Amino acid sequence: MKHKTKRPLHFIRLPLIACILLCICLGIAALNNLFHFNDSLYTSATQDGVAYIHYIDVGQGDSSLIALPDGSHILIDAGPKSAAPALTRYLTDVGVTQIDYFILTHPHEDHIGGAPSVFENFEIANVIMPDAITNTRIFTQTLDAIENENCQNYIAEPAQTYTIGDTAQMTILGPIQTEKNNLNNCSIMLRFVYGNTAFVFTGDAEAKAEKQMLDMFAGQTLSCDLYQVGHHGSNTSSTLELLETLKPSYAIISCGKNNDYGHPHSEIIKRLAEQDVRCYRTDEYGNIVFSSNGNTVSLVNKTGA
Repeated sequence: MKHKTKRPLHFIRLPLIACILLCICLGIAALNNLFHFNDSLYTSATQDGVAYIHYIDVGQGDSSLIALPDGSHILIDAGPKSAAPALTRYLTDVGVTQIDYFILTHPHEDHIGGAPSVFENFEIANVIMPDAITNTRIFTQTLDAIENENCQNYIAEPAQTYTIGDTAQMTILGPIQTEKNNLNNCSIMLRFVYGNTAFVFTGDAEAKAEKQMLDMFAGQTLSCDLYQVGHHGSNTSSTLELLETLKPSYAIISCGKNNDYGHPHSEIIKRLAEQDVRCYRTDEYGNIVFSSNGNTVSLVNKTGA
């Protein structure tokens, strides 16, 4: 009777260990691709005259970065405090060291929660805020951070225009009036223009504030290529009148997955579709990046796709 030769145990363990290590490495690479932006897209901006607009996934909140070819940066909001480490990591990954304009649209935690961390980790030249206050701890911390940074602090004034570099302008569209009892309607609304392309941001402004803005700027060009949907896609905002005036080709909704508010609301999704607006959501795609060469706007990257 022949006896089967037993293989030493280490001959079995070694391939198994190698396989496990390979799976771990592949998993780490996949996670890195998911949570870290490919910074080669950013660095090319300084070489080819392309601006990049980053809609950063901060969960249930807002934060957007505009990166210009001359190295200028505009950061609009900073998301909730819970997302501050991810926001700092993202900005660092795409090469940000200084921010020329830091716009805090209104003092709700899901828009300013990460602001103290931004001040701590990056050089800030200018801050733009609405004439609105609240007694929350995060708002006090944000004011303290602004004071410690010793940067220029501006109150948003409708029709005020800021020139950034040779080919970019940012115009404040609102708030037209501030409401002490409704901080959403104190939101800064703005139109950013790069060459012949335009991007509109409205914070959490609701229908009343949208209407005030449309009335004040009636007859002026407000159209845009891309609209960041107001109030995370809430039915309080993004009226038909606003969409018909802006005429965007694309829309971005920044919201958290399975959030408690039901954002985005179905009627807003339907309204965007009826206006032939192609919509992307951070709860579905993660970080979303568009580019502009001054004439056309293109989708560059969406990490969850």
